[in-house]
Amino acid sequence: MTGTNGTTTAAHSGSDLLEANPDETHVVHVCGEMDLDHVETLRSELMAAMDAAPPGGVLVVDLLRSSFCDSSGLGVLLEVRRRARESGRVLRLTALSHQMVRLLELSGSADLFEVAAPDVRPLPRR
Repeated sequence: MTGTNGTTTAAHSGSDLLEANPDETHVVHVCGEMDLDHVETLRSELMAAMDAAPPGGVLVVDLLRSSFCDSSGLGVLLEVRRRARESGRVLRLTALSHQMVRLLELSGSADLFEVAAPDVRPLPRR
């Protein structure tokens, strides 16, 4: 998992790195698979990022580089969402793949998550 702005804390799980933002918005970029093989690292890194966000803060989970999510990965996202709500923080997902959108729909959890559009950079003028 990787993130933007501020200090960097890294933990490896395959291709996963975490970098958190010290202000009110923490962005975590998830890379690779969110599956049973990586669920413990995913949980610990997302919980650490959530705990680092101040009350009222936002944790954005960027899934642009996540290649797959199974039910165990979804379970972690639901667990982090619950912790966020209990602690007055917000969990927001961004850059969802078609597979992730379908998993949320099939599991009935699509309406439980805030979804933000990924940052879009304008194309350079020619």
